[in-house]
Amino acid sequence: MLFTQLIKANLKTKNFGRFIEYFQKLDSTNQEAINIINEYKIQSGSIIITDFQYDGKGRNKKKWYSSSGKSITFSIIIKPDFHLKKLNLLSLVVGIAIVNAIKKLNINATLKWPNDIIVNDKKCGGILIESKISKDKIKYLIIGIGINVNENLNEFDSSLESIATSLYIEKGSPIQRELIVAYILNELEKLIKKLNYENSKNVVNEWKNLCCHINQKVKFSYNKKTEIGIFMGINDNGEAIIKLNKNDIILNHTQIFDIMMHD
Repeated sequence: MLFTQLIKANLKTKNFGRFIEYFQKLDSTNQEAINIINEYKIQSGSIIITDFQYDGKGRNKKKWYSSSGKSITFSIIIKPDFHLKKLNLLSLVVGIAIVNAIKKLNINATLKWPNDIIVNDKKCGGILIESKISKDKIKYLIIGIGINVNENLNEFDSSLESIATSLYIEKGSPIQRELIVAYILNELEKLIKKLNYENSKNVVNEWKNLCCHINQKVKFSYNKKTEIGIFMGINDNGEAIIKLNKNDIILNHTQIFDIMMHD
């Protein structure tokens, strides 16, 4: 099981992780966070965490698989003070925070647009952000984070073995899950505070420095057709820039692509 006091013992935050709601088993930490917000007044920076998330959501209604007692699945509830126009940059900031945290374990993680955590060309984590917006103001945000930590390769679904990895597989030794949660919260609180007053170009440049597929071929759907283009980076809004037939097109966060690792 996860020990919440061990998470707190490694925190350097003011708010993030100071209140932790722990569940041994939960369908979805994001859904539980929504339930709690609707029922109670809860402080910004609270987290919902579970040892086993059995019905987690990924992007575009895909399912997020997690292993009981092996992975990290948690959600952070925040009431942000940054402007609504910077909401698109939030997934970039969360990705940067997770990569910075993983690097403290001497594992070289990178990012795939818009919110995948990659190690050695395989996915080891993802982010799902849900929001409540009213009258052009962000009432609250729920940042869901899932990371494969101590799984062996044979613990992945057979459909994922060639594309998924874990921190244990890459490091070759078990990792204390509470420590990586604390590292993420420490990094994330700092970066979200900066989001309100820093130029968005700083976030964009930091994300691009951690991206693993700049100038690579990508396959995507555009105008109801499957196209192949070159990923050129992201603009100041955090949207993907794809070169297609000598023209640049823009993909937003609801659109996805597959990296073509080989011609």
